[in-house]
This record gives sequence, structure tokens and C-alpha cells, in this order.
Amino acid sequence: MTRMNWLPGGNVKLTGEIGKMLEKSIRNRLCTMDYKKLVEPFHQRYEDDGGWRGEFWGKNIRGAILSCYVTGDKELAALLKASVNDMLSTQTPDGCISSYPTEKQLTGWDIWGRKYALIGLMRYYNLLEQDPRIPVACARSLDFLIEQLKEKKLQLKDCGRHDGLASCSILGAVVEVYRLTQEKRFLDFAVDIVESGCSLRHNIFKEALKGTLPCDLGNGKAYEMMSCFQGLAQLQEFIPNPRWHEVVMRFFKMVSEHELFVTGAAGCRDRVGEFWGEGNLMQTDNNFKHTGGLGETCVTVTWLHYCNEILRLCGDGVVPTHFERTAFNAILGGTDDTAVLWVHLNPTPLAGPTHKVPPEDQIGKCFGKPFDGHDCCRAQGPEGLAMLPVLALMQGEGENAPWYMNLYESMETPYFKMEGTYPFDGDALKIVFTKEMTHSLCLNILPDVASVKLDGKELPIQQGTYLKVAETFKVGQVIDIRFDTAVKAERRGNLVALTSGPLVLAQDSRIYGRAVGTPLEGCHFDFQRIAPRQGFRTCFQNRDGRILCDYASADSTFQQDVSIQVWHDC
Repeated sequence: MTRMNWLPGGNVKLTGEIGKMLEKSIRNRLCTMDYKKLVEPFHQRYEDDGGWRGEFWGKNIRGAILSCYVTGDKELAALLKASVNDMLSTQTPDGCISSYPTEKQLTGWDIWGRKYALIGLMRYYNLLEQDPRIPVACARSLDFLIEQLKEKKLQLKDCGRHDGLASCSILGAVVEVYRLTQEKRFLDFAVDIVESGCSLRHNIFKEALKGTLPCDLGNGKAYEMMSCFQGLAQLQEFIPNPRWHEVVMRFFKMVSEHELFVTGAAGCRDRVGEFWGEGNLMQTDNNFKHTGGLGETCVTVTWLHYCNEILRLCGDGVVPTHFERTAFNAILGGTDDTAVLWVHLNPTPLAGPTHKVPPEDQIGKCFGKPFDGHDCCRAQGPEGLAMLPVLALMQGEGENAPWYMNLYESMETPYFKMEGTYPFDGDALKIVFTKEMTHSLCLNILPDVASVKLDGKELPIQQGTYLKVAETFKVGQVIDIRFDTAVKAERRGNLVALTSGPLVLAQDSRIYGRAVGTPLEGCHFDFQRIAPRQGFRTCFQNRDGRILCDYASADSTFQQDVSIQVWHDC
């Protein structure tokens, strides 16, 4: 196993459905936002009501920066440069960058908002422009926080929401400030956060090592908690620790086994789907009192972040098997046709008729003070889309390090094109080398990979591992990859979810042929791919005439009069 890293910006251009939606996200959402509105709370520091307006700049700008990184979009780059300058101008002489007034700082979501400001600034520095002001500003901001805690004799876990998880989730940002500055005090601060356990209830890392399930760690708040474990993974780049490694891997395994839905989304228990709660088990329960809402987009996107950190930590070949469905279902299926709106719940229930609901103005709903239509999941969604190109193809460490293929969609790179319409139409992709490649290419053998051929010669494959196809490649060489796209059934009692490769198939009242929710008589699953109906990416028809579509296309217009369903009675 080897550490994996992102390829330099512009090296991977996805040209399939993910790539198309990423372009829509840039044009229709990221290039149209009022970035000045997002910075306004930091200029005025008017958040005295316990709100979280401070998160929206960092969340939105993070996804926009990554989108710009992978596409090189010049219009977006200009908007981001102006907004970063605007944010830097909010820093006061004491080093503070906060949306909270002085008397309210360290309470509510203050540190949470500061975290996202740091993340946004550092991502801009790392990916787009190494503005020398940014490391200085981030160091001063973090020094201000450390001094505040010292003066008040507080630990991070004593501050903010969710028994300390929200504030302690700044851990990863602290590690990144250390990376930029190499100032040991920041590394020491990161270790202090880890040793605090990140929760007032108990030490979440020690509990995870014991096998305590995610829903019983801290107060169970999913993406704040996962961000703490993400930070612990990041810290190991500078302080390798076998025990910490075991902690982050055990947490990864528990989330993948106990919390992911068939669609690759996660989050349940409260009304907006923001907690762990044995989601893998609860996804087939239609009682909202039991399940709460399902599938907060923030949780799902943070799951992609966590998978990324595990690949960066150790390159475990099993990891892509757990985010493939997330990519093609929860992420593509979390936005509308225009990539402007993103669901907060994705959706609820999964085993009964439902529809996808556009997000509300979160601050307006909670405080009666609208904030330009912003919602945490609407802010996170574009980040999820932009993560997919960098996860799809990564590189190892060192000169001429191998490239690792983790996700299969048609793409263009400096050395080859991967062509084909899999997974939405067809069962094959072809890699054609357009330039001599002097390092190896390793393909992740995901569960749906059926065969790999190099220049017509079939190669042995083993699922969940990387296949090194060759050490070097010449112009004109071809790799043929075939996939198993036969419709398969995943059963839970008398319920079944149907899949084709990584795609989850769903009922949609616009094409299903009968009332959504009616049982599949006799559990006949003799589905054949048919020409997709307008507005759908792929369609399969059963021998009884019923048509299922891919989950990503199901209710992709976010219409309340459309019904969809993922788990089917039979």
C-alpha cells in the first residue's frame, strides 16, 4: 500500500455525467453567487444569535476553488481571487477572523465558522495561488484562538455545539496551518486536540478503538465527528502513529458497515438526517419517528473527504468500493438537473414513495433572517462533485509514481483518453494512449469490473485490489475494461433494492408504469436496458413492463408531484 495524492490541476477532465454536472455547477451556481454577501458577517461580526452564517463562505469557496482547480475555469478564478482578498481584509489587528462579536466568541458556531474560513483560505493557497499573505493570516487567526482559550482556561471541547465535536473538528485545519507554516506550536495544538478526545462525553478515538459504534460516539453528530477522525488521519502525515492508524481505519470500517445506505449516502436519526443511527439498518424503515430524515448531503460529502484521507494515508484498495455508489447515486442524485439546488435529505423514506425536496434558506428558517438562500448542504454539494475528478485518478509518492484509477467515467488526461458511456449506457470503457506514459497505471478492481485486457490480452484480476496493467505505455496501446451491469438484487427481508453496476435503480412515477410503491409481483427481476426516456440517464424495463431509472435521474427536477422509491416490496 502507498500514500496517494491528487494529480496537478487540469490533469483529469471527466467527460461523462459527472463531468457534465460539474460544468453546470460552475456555470449555474458557482459563477452566480454573491460572494460579498458570504463575507459580510466577517466584516460586521453581527452573529449574536448563535447562527452559523460564518460557515457559508468557507464551504462555498472550498467547492468553488476545487472546481476551478480541476477545470481551470478563468471566470470562476477571478471571482475567487476577489473574494479571498475580501476575506483577508476582515482580519483585525489582533488576528481574529470571525463572524461573532467579541462578547459571543467561543460560543455557538463561532469556532466552526473560523474553521471554514481557514479551510477556504488554505485551499486557495494550496490549489490556485500561493499568496504569501495567506499563511500569515491563518497563523495569526489560529494564534488568536489559542490565546483566547488560554485566557479563559478552556479546551476546544468546552466550546460550541454538540458536546465539543463541532469546535474540535477544526483539527484538520490546524494540521494544514502547520503544513503551511511549519510552526511547531500548531502541531502541538493538534496533538492537544486529539488527546482531549474531542467530546465532553468521552474520548471518541479511544471509544472507536474499543469498537464503540459511530452512533454511540460523542453525541452521534455525524459529519462533525467524521471531521475529527479526518483530522486525525491528516495528522499522521507528520506524526506516524500505529494506534492512530488503527483508530481511523476502524472508524472507516464501522461507518461503511453500519451507516451507509444502498445509495452511498448517510445520516439519519434527527429530522434533517445529521446523526449516525445505524443507518444501514434503518434505511428500510418507513417510520419517520424511528429513522428521522435520511441522507444529509453534508454527511455524504464528508464521507468522500474521509475516503480521500484514507487513500492519502495508506492507499487501501478497498476504499473506492465504498465511494463508487456515493459518487454515482448520492452525489449525482443530490442535485437537480441544473446543479443549482441540492437536497438536504437524500430523500426520506427510501422504502416508500417520496420526492426530492430543494433546500430552504437555513438561516431564514431558523432565525427569521433570510441569508440569500443558503443552506449547509447546498454549500457542500458542489464540493462533492468537485471531489470526484481528484478521487477518480490519483498518483503515488515519488518520481514517476504510479497513477491509480479509483472511479470509472470517461475522461481525458495528458497521456490517455478513457472513452465510453459506462455506467449509464453500456458495459465497457476503452483507454487509448495518446502520448507515451513512462510510469505505471494501476486499475482498482471494483466489484463491477468483469475483465481487463491490454492490447487484446486478458489480465488476471482480483476485486478490491489494484491491478498494475503495465510499467509504461506507448502511443496507440489500448486497455479494454468490461463491467458487469446485469441487474442484481440486494435484499432486506421482503424488500429489495436493484442495482446495475454502481447504479441504484429507482421507481419514478413519471415512467414507472404503475403507482409507485406497488410490489414487484413474484420478485421477477428480468430487467433489460432500454433507450432512456427524456430527462433520464438510463432506464431498465422488467418483463412485466415496469420501468426503473437510475437514482441520479429520479425526480431530478425536484417536483413535489413526482414520487420515487428505492427499496421495493416483493
